[in-house]
Amino acid sequence: MCFKRSGLILGALLWQFATHIPFAHCEEMIAREIRVGSVVTAEDGRGRQAMALRVAAAYFNWLNAKGGIDEQPIKFISYDDGGDPRNTLDLARRLVETDKIAVLFHMRSSTNRALAPYLHFHDIPSLLNFEDSADTVTVVSGYAEGQAIGAYIASNMTNSKVAIVYEESKFGTAALDGFWKGLGFDNAHALVTNMSGDKAVPGNVVAHVSGSSSEAIVLLGGADFLERSLKQLADLVWRPTPLMTSAAITIPKSLVPAGAVSLSGHAMLRLTPDQSEEWNSFSETLSTDDLMSDFAVDAYLQARTLVSALNSSAGGSLSNIEFARSLEQRQQEVVRFDGGRWQLATEK
Repeated sequence: MCFKRSGLILGALLWQFATHIPFAHCEEMIAREIRVGSVVTAEDGRGRQAMALRVAAAYFNWLNAKGGIDEQPIKFISYDDGGDPRNTLDLARRLVETDKIAVLFHMRSSTNRALAPYLHFHDIPSLLNFEDSADTVTVVSGYAEGQAIGAYIASNMTNSKVAIVYEESKFGTAALDGFWKGLGFDNAHALVTNMSGDKAVPGNVVAHVSGSSSEAIVLLGGADFLERSLKQLADLVWRPTPLMTSAAITIPKSLVPAGAVSLSGHAMLRLTPDQSEEWNSFSETLSTDDLMSDFAVDAYLQARTLVSALNSSAGGSLSNIEFARSLEQRQQEVVRFDGGRWQLATEK
């Protein structure tokens, strides 16, 4: 760890003498860092923004252990504003003027709007910002995922009967609305046999729709709902192919039957084969709570997208325009579980 010249000069000089490391070396180490900053309202630690930044920090540390970006480590600096917008603005200025960050990451969108003139003056991009309204994010991502699953069935499974169980939550009901849109009226009439909300009946809800003998079951909801539904399915003789929302990737693989189909991640971010391989390795470093979050895959993909943008800037300044050009193509990919890992599904 290096001391800056500002502060306690005597203490810094004593440290320098004791370790025989000159200030020039410290400054060189600091200069080599790629500094990324954010301000978070930590709440009780379970908030989506706090979780996303923990996953991002874990990813940056994981990447640094492998050499960083062209041997440059990523230093991630975040502050807790305590829920006070005035603190947020002051801490953002501290990140820019004192910590000398290169980019702000995953800031609240309302704060980013207030900071826009200041950031423009200092040529600091603010990227992949966090939408303040969690309900808006939940509904939009749920609808998009449901629509993608419905469209997949309409394109690839028109000869299969389908049963549906959805979580009676904002995400689950939005996913159900999107599913009907993606599937289309004619396919819905021809293919769907049974449907139930997760609170419609006590006990095993999956058993409630199993009388249809459908070849597939669509499960629309978050990680806890999917885990519970797969356990209920395992108790039955019925063995349909599960088609699930993207949170399936975060649940224990031991619960997922081979052949199960899921989506790659939230927010329509693409998960390529390389990313799938990396996620399988990186996710082992996450805490159980973060790994089980419905947004873990999305948080990983956002951190990885930022790294891709920083990598493409090749040491130059990273403007918002350059970042927009460096973003990976946004689309929903379908993945299939082969018994050991999630792989991109080969569509017919």
